Formats: sequence, C-alpha cells, structure tokens
Amino acid sequence: MAKRASTEDKLTILKKLAREPIGKDSRKAIVSALTGTNNILAAKAAELVGKLGLEELIPDLLKAFERFSDNPLKKDKGCLAKEAIIEALDSLEYDDEAIFLQGISYFQVEPAYLRPVDTAAMLRGKCAFALVRIGCSHIVFKLVELLTDPERQARIAAVKALTGISSDISEPLLRLKIKQGNEDQQVLAECLYALMKVNPENSIGFLERFLDTDDLPELDNRALILAENAALAIGQSKLEKALEILQRHREESLNPEFQNMLLVPMALTRLEGAFDYLIDIIEKGNLQSAVSAVNALKIFCDESHQSKIQMAVISRNEPEVSEAYAAWNAE
Repeated sequence: MAKRASTEDKLTILKKLAREPIGKDSRKAIVSALTGTNNILAAKAAELVGKLGLEELIPDLLKAFERFSDNPLKKDKGCLAKEAIIEALDSLEYDDEAIFLQGISYFQVEPAYLRPVDTAAMLRGKCAFALVRIGCSHIVFKLVELLTDPERQARIAAVKALTGISSDISEPLLRLKIKQGNEDQQVLAECLYALMKVNPENSIGFLERFLDTDDLPELDNRALILAENAALAIGQSKLEKALEILQRHREESLNPEFQNMLLVPMALTRLEGAFDYLIDIIEKGNLQSAVSAVNALKIFCDESHQSKIQMAVISRNEPEVSEAYAAWNAE
C-alpha cells in the first residue's frame, strides 16, 4: 500500500507550482488544497491563487474563508488560511467589500502559554488595506476602531492604511494618535513616518517639536526614541528644509548621543549638502562623531561619493575611523 503523502510533501508540491506554468493538473492541486481541511495547505494554495492571478478561483477563496471561519480554533489555528485568503483577494483586486468588512472586525483568541493570544490582528490589518483600495464609505470609522485595537500589529496596519486616504482626514487622526502620548513606540514611529508621507510640508514642523533638545539630558529613554524616530521620518522626506532642521538641532544640542543620532537622518535626505556636512565631521569632528558620520554615509554608495569618503577617512588617519569604514565597505 502506497504511503500517504504528508502535509510537508503536499506543501513542497504546492511550492513548486509557483515556478511552473499552470496546467490542468497543477490547477487541480491548488483547488484540492484550497477546498481541503488542512489550513496550512489552504493558506499556501490561496497564496498561489493571488500570485498567479487565478481570478476564476475567487469563488473557492470565498467559500474557504467561510469554512475556516466556522469553528476556527479547530479548523484554522493561527488564522493562517483566512489571512492568506484575504491577501489573495486583495491582490486580485476583488472589490466586494463584504468579506473585508467581516474580516476587519474579526477576532480569534486562542489559548497560549502566558495569556490568550488574538491571532487575527494581521487579518484585520489586511482587510483595512483592501477597504482603502476599494474606497469603502465606512473606511474612516473602521480605521478609527483599528487605531485603538488591543493588538499592536492591527494598530500599525491602521496607521499605514491611513496613508491611502485623504490627508485632510488622515493627518488629524495621526497627530491625535501621537499626542495621546501613551502609545507603543513602534506604533508612534509608524505615525511619524505616515505623517511625513501624507503631508510632508505641513507635518515637518509638527515633527520638529520632538527634536527640542533643551531638556534632553534629563529626558527618559522613551523621549529619546521618539526624537530619533521623528528625525528619521524628517530625513526620509528628502526635503531641503529637512536638512536645515536636522543641522540646527544638532548644533544647538548639548547631548553628544543625540548629536550623533542625527547623522543618519541627515544622510537619509540624500542631499549633497548632507554629504558635505558629514564629510566635514569625519575630517574635523570629535572621534565618536567621525565614526558615526562614517557609518551614516553608508547610504552614499556610488563611486564618486565613495572616493570622497575614502579620502576623508585617510585624511583623518585614526584607527577607529578607518576600522568603521573598512567594516561597512567590506559588506
């Protein structure tokens, strides 16, 4: 009697299908996995449906979502199948919002070692992105709910999804979220980056407030992290004004750690003024600042900039600076 194929064997077969032309047999294997009871195989099959653009299998995706929503702790532990199905439907640009509205309010609390865990946080987030794409009329209300979700992953997804709607709505919500002051650092960081994405010109002044260094030596680690994330968001805007702000705050600060932290955000602007400023620090700044400037300049990787960095390092002629350059230059 032939040995029955294991889940691992079937999963291997499905993975191979992504690299092969889709024929009758391969389509049959995908449908079989999608309509079966194994949530791991169904998740992989849904992923293939999305990647391969198999729109004709959308009805099977919808049926599978409902099937795995029934008695989910037994049928879809970890929410693997449902999450993959939602992602596939979104990638296929499925535009009936009903299933996404169902998913954005879906919770799946499962037993765990220390405390029960909600495994549907990412599912809710993926539904948020789909509803933004569709232009759901209820999306603002749904995103507000998601912004206060118990799970960090869902809140982060809500913040990212806000960048897909009007800045007149998203900007005030993001500012409010930041000003609440009791949020997780990772969520706050995403809020800062989102603000600079939806309205950089209007938001840069708001973010600059977090760079005020007057009392920085006395601030706690949370404030320092918030300042760093604000600086990174400002730098990533690549605005000329961004470099001016970062330089001014560095020169006004009395905190060496904060001064050196601002060098990477400066480099992120990719402006020639930032490059020249960092080169000057390598040549004339204190040792730790010079090392930090070398590390910040990793982003300028073209031949012309590399030559100037090398010359500045040679001119400095200090082992620590040379070692910092050699370390990242060898990567």
